[in-house]
Amino acid sequence: MVPWSCAALENPLFAHFNIFKNGSVAEIACTAPAPQRDFHHLLITKKKFIWRSWRITSRNDGAKYRPTEAIANYDEFLSDDKMQCNSSPMRVPSVYKPIFAADILRVLGPDVLQYCQNIASGFLDYLVRLPTTIMEKIIIHLNLEDVINLSYTCKYMHELCNDNTLWKELYFRGSPSGVNETVEELAKLFGWKKVFFTNKLQLQVQMRRLRLEQASFSGDDEVIVENEQLHRGGFIVGKCKLIF
Repeated sequence: MVPWSCAALENPLFAHFNIFKNGSVAEIACTAPAPQRDFHHLLITKKKFIWRSWRITSRNDGAKYRPTEAIANYDEFLSDDKMQCNSSPMRVPSVYKPIFAADILRVLGPDVLQYCQNIASGFLDYLVRLPTTIMEKIIIHLNLEDVINLSYTCKYMHELCNDNTLWKELYFRGSPSGVNETVEELAKLFGWKKVFFTNKLQLQVQMRRLRLEQASFSGDDEVIVENEQLHRGGFIVGKCKLIF
């Protein structure tokens, strides 16, 4: 994440790509942990945090519980977080009104609270907000190790970094001589990522097995297999067994 400011959010590029839809930076809705069933909604805009709560009860007196809403700007949220974490109730000034950092911790957990702290401190996860087409162009120019590491950051990046089209382009980029039809057939069966990480020996064995299967389906009796035994789940080549 990179630091940002409210002025930076007004960049015309953000508006062009609609990165912050309706001015919303993040939005989370959930129910409170058992045994409570209260409903909570957290909305983070470019300038403030909004925490809404709805009391859910099985009794008939539910009409007397109205939804509550607490609003705080970024500075107030950080101050509230520090007061909740570092101050005892006896030390809280009488003019201080707790906002909702403790509620976020209780309902949404420490990871979400840390995420909110990062936003309030000026750090934002820009990459996951970029359009998919732009992210694909960025990923294709990364080193292989960076692509793997990026796939571990979140579910969205995992899907992008494991896209079959991406690995097809990476494979073609690393094969200037071109790709034959057999490799393309293997890619259809196993995916381009697996073909990309398969070494030449394993790839040759898989290509041989594919040809044998195609020959068996076509009824070709002239196929001769020498010094190879096809086993379920792998090949025995000489004294080495390759498992796929």
